[in-house]
Amino acid sequence: MQRLPRGKLSRVAVIGAGVSGLQCADVLTRAGAHVTIFEARNRIGGRVHQVENGGHLVDTGSNWIHGTVGNPIMTLAEKTRTAVMEPVERSVIFDTEGKAKSEADSGTLSEEFWATILQAFKYSDENSSSIDSKTSLFDWLKSRWSEKYPGKLNQVHDLLEESRTWGQFVGSPVTRQSLKYFWLEEGLDGENVFVASTYRKILEEIARPALAKAEVNLNTEVNHIAYRTSNDDTPVRVYTSDGASHSFDEVVVTCPLGWLKQHAQTVFSPALPDRLTKAIDNIGYGALEKLYITFPSAFWLKNNDTESYPCFTHFHTPAYHPDPASKHSETWNQSVVALSHLPGSSAQPTLLFYMHGDCGAYLTNKTSKLEPHSEAYDTLLKEFAEPFYSRLPHYSSEHPSCKPTSFYITTWQTDPHAGYGSYSTFRTGLEEGDKDIETMRNSGGLGDGGRGLWLAGEHTAPFVALGTTTGAYWSGEGVAKRIAKHHALAVDEEELGMTEPDTVELGTSSVLKQKPAEKSMNGAAE
Repeated sequence: MQRLPRGKLSRVAVIGAGVSGLQCADVLTRAGAHVTIFEARNRIGGRVHQVENGGHLVDTGSNWIHGTVGNPIMTLAEKTRTAVMEPVERSVIFDTEGKAKSEADSGTLSEEFWATILQAFKYSDENSSSIDSKTSLFDWLKSRWSEKYPGKLNQVHDLLEESRTWGQFVGSPVTRQSLKYFWLEEGLDGENVFVASTYRKILEEIARPALAKAEVNLNTEVNHIAYRTSNDDTPVRVYTSDGASHSFDEVVVTCPLGWLKQHAQTVFSPALPDRLTKAIDNIGYGALEKLYITFPSAFWLKNNDTESYPCFTHFHTPAYHPDPASKHSETWNQSVVALSHLPGSSAQPTLLFYMHGDCGAYLTNKTSKLEPHSEAYDTLLKEFAEPFYSRLPHYSSEHPSCKPTSFYITTWQTDPHAGYGSYSTFRTGLEEGDKDIETMRNSGGLGDGGRGLWLAGEHTAPFVALGTTTGAYWSGEGVAKRIAKHHALAVDEEELGMTEPDTVELGTSSVLKQKPAEKSMNGAAE
């Protein structure tokens, strides 16, 4: 294929070697720019990362691909032969007293919850301008179910308890989920699929072009950026923790939203425009943690038959949990995935707990002071988790198969490079959520490249992909194409492949030319 003429060569710094930064670097190097990546960690990938637990590789960050239609991450999964697990609707729910509901009753409860969630998306989309910003999704669900099931207090109670599992999607309690901007949580069409063989090969494929063509500096933290004060050719200066300074034509900051919240007032000079600072402050930042517990075998299955017990278990607020922190009832519920159900060689005798809010903070604060896999570390996590997994079928505290062999918990809430959390979310009190996202996406007030500073990351993604790996990927691609255009560098769209969806104007999800996606009944967030 004959390439289009190239413009002048541009020197670009990309801050952060996560999915957004790597994709940004790929597009820019293809266009002929010289790209330097600065990464504070000793590795690439950012919040896409794997560790070994109990002899098995597990994801510490993203577990899911959100929406399979038109999703470049799904395309990469297919290209790299990454195994995924199609969503399954079977689940078991344990009530607040620790008693398991039948699969039929669990299914009915889950179906009602998700049907109402889809109604909430529609209601939020159609009425966003008139909804009080203080109204939460929980408020709306409570009103809806109380009206639909008058006098059936137990049924409403169970539904509201099930609604607390929404916290595992957004890393924040359902009582703080904005109804006004709930439509921003909608995603791409298609199913949510679990990445069974981990994101390792997908990350390697995303990183390969950037690592081959860009200059990559690991263990190099950026502590100051001096961008242009006017639309001229003055270089942007980047100062790093090793005392060095560097000059660039453009700088792309792909650091997490939580990092921006921590450093927006101190890292940049001149100070960021007020509207951009306000947008960074306004959008919420979630806190999702994962706890992996591996056993000698999957004791919850009968004869290792995956049909004998469902893949997903939900524990409602546990009145039976001995820990005093369980008083934080908003976040002490648990959603658990049995990785014994993963396809083929990906299957492992491991339970994956998703937790958020006070529950996750309680555990990460305690375990961050302990050596992973030490006796104190394992004992703490066992004491937390045993009241839950001991309720699964065939459990016996004396049987060897029921004694965990390995524990691992993520600690994003204590990680400064992650911004002490996970990803963007939309909380009650938010007044201009769509405009806030657009402001960050367009580096509000900095002009279209005139100041040399750009923002990327999942918090600047197209609305249909906010808070996801796909969103990070698209955001890096999108800002790279804008920089290339600014410098008259040609980007071969056909060579690039899957590109970000068009964002036509501010407003509701309908302007993105995407249909609302029906989320998998059991697809927890990233």
